[in-house]
Amino acid sequence: AAAYEKASVVINPMLFGTGLKIKTIEALGMARPVVTTAVGAAGLEASIGRGCVVADDAADFAEALVTLLTDEQKQIDAGAEALKFAEGWNREVRENLAGIFTGR
Repeated sequence: AAAYEKASVVINPMLFGTGLKIKTIEALGMARPVVTTAVGAAGLEASIGRGCVVADDAADFAEALVTLLTDEQKQIDAGAEALKFAEGWNREVRENLAGIFTGR
């Protein structure tokens, strides 16, 4: 939590990997916008444009990062969207798990 408190933007420059990227959803849940690659957003595609910016080449990645770091209002808005997305995602996951465990 202390690291996220100091960060205004989080990056996840993953180029390969499988499964849900826990650090991406964690950052979104801490109301921090994330600049990542398509791989870093895997499993969280619905977050793109809702706190998560995807850029797969170095120039686009740098541009997205600079934009968020230099435009405080965009950063604030993206952080709010990130938290809103993460809260909805967590709610949906909990409901799905509850359904599995209760047989509903």
